[in-house]
Amino acid sequence: MEVPAKRFGAFMLSVFRDEFFARDAHGKSLPEGADEVKDLLGRLQRLDAARIRSMFSGGSSATRDEATRLHAGRMLIRIVESLNAAPDEAHRLIVHSGHDWTIIMLLMGLDPEGTDARTRDWPPFCSDLVFERWEDAKAGKEYVRVVLNGEALKLHHLVPHPKYPSLYTKESLHDALEPFVLAEHQIEEACKLPAEK
Repeated sequence: MEVPAKRFGAFMLSVFRDEFFARDAHGKSLPEGADEVKDLLGRLQRLDAARIRSMFSGGSSATRDEATRLHAGRMLIRIVESLNAAPDEAHRLIVHSGHDWTIIMLLMGLDPEGTDARTRDWPPFCSDLVFERWEDAKAGKEYVRVVLNGEALKLHHLVPHPKYPSLYTKESLHDALEPFVLAEHQIEEACKLPAEK
């Protein structure tokens, strides 16, 4: 596989990862010898995911919340608003589309510490992240289940349903996402650069 020299640099891991995994996902042949290094490709995938999480977090846990807010805050507020809206027949399914990096940022907001290993990994090709709204009619409470690629996420920092541990109180999800949401009226202030001295 030939990669133009100008593509080398900070994103070299992503260039190789994208090349291999996109070809594999589309059923195209991999470069000669790639089958012999499948384990290496898996490690490359995990390394690149860690690098991207670090890059998106500003390089440290001290800047992670603000970086996550700037990267994913607009999408997160749309999700929170959708979950808080009164249910009606016209809006039973709401679809947002994004890139794999969008999903990474949403996962960083949902699971900042990466307690569910799947929130630390690079999302597979054609991943989906689903927010399901549930109601416990007897208790009169609303719950949310967050599903990544068909499997419920384990979000240990949220308050679970007493009988169904993959359902979390809507309030605990809202509280957990609150530091990351970015409302329309907050964008200009959040994106201001400090004044030069």
